Amino acid sequence: MFALVSGLIQDPARILVTGHQLAWTNTWHLRTETVRAANDQTVNHPIKQPLTQHWGTGTLSSSDGQRFPVTVRTPRARRMRRYFTGTGATIYTWTSDRHAQYGTRVIPTTVREATYVVDAIFDNETDLEIDEHTTDTAGYTDLVYGLFDLTGLKFSPRIRDLADQRLWRLPTTTTHGPAAGLVQHRIRPQRFVNRWDDMLRVAATIRHGYLPASTLVSRLQGSARQNQLTQAIQEYGRIIKTTSILRYLHNSQHRRRIHDQLNKGCRDDSCGMGPCSDRASSQSAISAGFGRVELGGECPCARSGA
Repeated sequence: MFALVSGLIQDPARILVTGHQLAWTNTWHLRTETVRAANDQTVNHPIKQPLTQHWGTGTLSSSDGQRFPVTVRTPRARRMRRYFTGTGATIYTWTSDRHAQYGTRVIPTTVREATYVVDAIFDNETDLEIDEHTTDTAGYTDLVYGLFDLTGLKFSPRIRDLADQRLWRLPTTTTHGPAAGLVQHRIRPQRFVNRWDDMLRVAATIRHGYLPASTLVSRLQGSARQNQLTQAIQEYGRIIKTTSILRYLHNSQHRRRIHDQLNKGCRDDSCGMGPCSDRASSQSAISAGFGRVELGGECPCARSGA
């Protein structure tokens, strides 16, 4: 639509579509459901081409947000002096490992991105079958870890400052060697054992689309201190988080795969700072019984708020 209007203004003689026709099309054909159906087709066609099969399996995706200033009045615009002189919003996008952006949301900049990370995965009507997802630090919480596992998906974020993260174990688990100094914190399993049926109901609500995941996550996070269901999912999520971090540290191929996918999302978002190199952004190295491990830092886009 933008290209048609631009061409119409620059050289009306070369465009056979008039302004009246564009306005008529906008009035009678451009609706949420029709635009979405068109977007789904723009995703489905390229992911079936032989070339895209060399880029990935189509089962891994990533998501990230870019912040833009907003000059019009909108309910999603917020003031945040760190990024804007006025108001702005975050454009949050989901990208598959075949370079297809299958989801986009406009979200308030003041809300943590982890609130929305599940939305497009289960609201996805394309032919992509996502079973693993990755984000940067802003896209994870213990609650999100728990929800991903309960809904049958893998969550593999790239977390900044891994050396500062807590690793958890069951009370009956004994640790030896280097692990004894790392896995020090104990899970309280009764929290999620007593609420297991309710946790499964939450997972079914998200998976079957009865309620947007972001709405449910917002309600759970808003009452985290009083809500036993929230505490149960968080406690369960700490187990999943621990296994995810250990896998990230131990498996160099998995680590490279996550870095590559986040770089794809960064390139597809057309970041002004270029592709994110895990070597360039590597910020720390720790010895955790697995030898010296280079840990990739955040994408430059996330740090700059691009």
